[in-house]
Parts: sequence; C-alpha cells; structure tokens
Amino acid sequence: MPDKLNLFQKIVDVKKNIEGFTKDAKGYNYDYVEGSQILYKIRPKMEEHGLLIYPSVTAYETRETKNNKGKTEHIVSMNMEYHIIDSNTKEDYIVQFAAFGQQQDIAQAYGTALTYAERYFLLKLLNIPTDEDDPDAKQKKTRI
Repeated sequence: MPDKLNLFQKIVDVKKNIEGFTKDAKGYNYDYVEGSQILYKIRPKMEEHGLLIYPSVTAYETRETKNNKGKTEHIVSMNMEYHIIDSNTKEDYIVQFAAFGQQQDIAQAYGTALTYAERYFLLKLLNIPTDEDDPDAKQKKTRI
C-alpha cells in the first residue's frame, strides 16, 4: 500500500477491512445492527488512517402528532452534513444526509434521529451489508 493515501483511498481501505454485520439488537419489532458494533469494527482502521467523522445539523424541523394511544409524540426532521476529515492532510469531504426521529420526549426524538442517522450513514458510506442485505447470505439460503 502506498505511503500517501488520499482521503478516498483511506475510506476504501477501511471498507476492505470490514466484513458484514449481524443484526444484534431488536426494537419496535425490527432487528438492527447496534451502532456500537459498527464503531467497534471501523475504529481501528479509522484511527490508523487518522480519519474523523462528525455530524453537523444544518436545518431541523419539529412537529407534534398523536400516536394510536392518543399521546403526543414529537417528530424531528433534520438536514445534516457528515464531515469525513483526514486529520493528516485536513482534507474534508462533506456528505449530505437526513435524519428523522419520533418519540414522546422531544430530546429523545432528537437522540433517536441522530443515532439512526449515524448508524445508517456508516453502513451506507462503507457499503457494508447486514444479514439480509448480504448477497452471499442470500445465496447460502437458496442453496439449502
């Protein structure tokens, strides 16, 4: 591997060193990959290359709705930018993203939106399959 990788080559190297994820958590009748699993697997290569990722909310909107039990819930919609920074060269790549959350407590709605956005941003940035997304997993199921 060359000594001087640019930001995108470093992202590719992070991607090459990650296998798929197993959906290890359940909530609201859905299985999903916990954010901590993603961060745990990508952190060593990110640190090796001096890569930083941070979110920036550029606009947000909140509204209220009633759930099926008649309780008020807050819906949060955010426009975001994820900055991917090479700390060695100061190169900054910005990716537009969106986040949505809904909870009875407005702070939790914001937290939900940010947590989901981070999880799916990282999965999509690195094109990492989760169980059902993995084409190899689908092939194995059809052969059995």
